[in-house]
Amino acid sequence: MYTFEDALVVGCMLITMLRYADRVKMACIAHLVNEITPIMTANGGGAWRQTIFYPYLHASLYSRGVVLHTPGNSPRYDSADFSDVPYVESAVVYNEEAGELVCLRG
Repeated sequence: MYTFEDALVVGCMLITMLRYADRVKMACIAHLVNEITPIMTANGGGAWRQTIFYPYLHASLYSRGVVLHTPGNSPRYDSADFSDVPYVESAVVYNEEAGELVCLRG
């Protein structure tokens, strides 16, 4: 069972891929065929969405178009392994067809 923290990790991973979309040509989700799955099922019927399902849903719905390179301005912190880590990750996507400018945050 996944938690809100797991959903944040997945969301930040997707935002990172969007921010580097000019270099990332393909990204695969192996989660659908392994133990790590966004949708669970029970023997004999029933299915439910895990918390990690929703970042994938929102990325699929709202990250269609061109990713804009925008500077982030978030407070930062240091951890045991990394320094200058932003509290907020974000990506901005412009969908000309829909006339939308979307900011995804994690």
